[in-house]
Amino acid sequence: MPTIESILQQDYPNIECIVVDGGSTDSTLEILKGYGDRIKWVSEPDEGHADAINKGWKMSRGEILAWLNADDVWVVSNAVSQAVEYLQEHPEVDVVYGDCGSIDADGNVVGMSYLHEWDLEYAVEYCDYCIPQPAAFMRRSIVEKAGWLDTQFVIMDWDLWYRIGLIGIIRYILILLAHARNTPATGTLKATW
Repeated sequence: MPTIESILQQDYPNIECIVVDGGSTDSTLEILKGYGDRIKWVSEPDEGHADAINKGWKMSRGEILAWLNADDVWVVSNAVSQAVEYLQEHPEVDVVYGDCGSIDADGNVVGMSYLHEWDLEYAVEYCDYCIPQPAAFMRRSIVEKAGWLDTQFVIMDWDLWYRIGLIGIIRYILILLAHARNTPATGTLKATW
């Protein structure tokens, strides 16, 4: 699983990789069991993608949260280290995000996400979320204050960025951190951190 491997290959020493699976009936559980104690996982029915992510975050103990969907990857082994370092150097910042490439089913880069500095007023006026979720890292405290992911939204990260933007500080860093697969999901694995 490229997503899990991209997490386990990070050079940051204090990573919790938590996988929340919605009750797969394919080979997902055997794959997860193969990782042994290098990951935590749960497989049970949930109420959708946002519910699964919230479950994983609430299972975690870390002060910085992120999530990768089953077809996303962190592209550099120091993606987490760079985000953590930035947040440590800028204690006033609640969310930091970097660049994110778009890849096809074979892992070939086919484009880059549209990025610019976060601007709440612009985001609301033009429905412009501009933050690529796989390349975003946020403090647990701001996610708790904003109220976790809203399970009523299909595009729940947009809603989360808006709510955080109202009460916190979001910053962009010019570093390629992740790739998001630009194809329909091929598996039933819901979310990975």
